[in-house]
Order: sequence, then C-alpha cells, then structure tokens
Amino acid sequence: MSSINPTRLTNGILILLGLIFFKPLAYFVAIMMIFAGVTGVCLLEKLFSKFGIQGKCDLK
Repeated sequence: MSSINPTRLTNGILILLGLIFFKPLAYFVAIMMIFAGVTGVCLLEKLFSKFGIQGKCDLK
C-alpha cells in the first residue's frame, strides 16, 4: 500500500468543505488543480515542503 498523497488529500478536503460551506473555495481549488495539471507546478507541494512534508503531484 502506498502512502497517502497529502496534496490530493488536502485538495479533496478543501473541495468538500467548499461545496458544503463556501462555494468560491471549491472553485479556487479546482483552478489550482487545473493549473497544476497544465503547468506541472503544484502549489500545495511547495507549501508542504516548507513544513517538511514530502509529496508529489504526479501519478508516478
């Protein structure tokens, strides 16, 4: 079993919270995911690395 990807987990939680409580949050996370898919730059990965959490956005 592979480790849980913190970026995908955080995106999922933010989307659920945004859809339940605050719709613009869900739109922001969706734009962030599209940006990561198009450019290969994951903004949450950069944030997590500052806290010492290693994660990858790619599927490999």
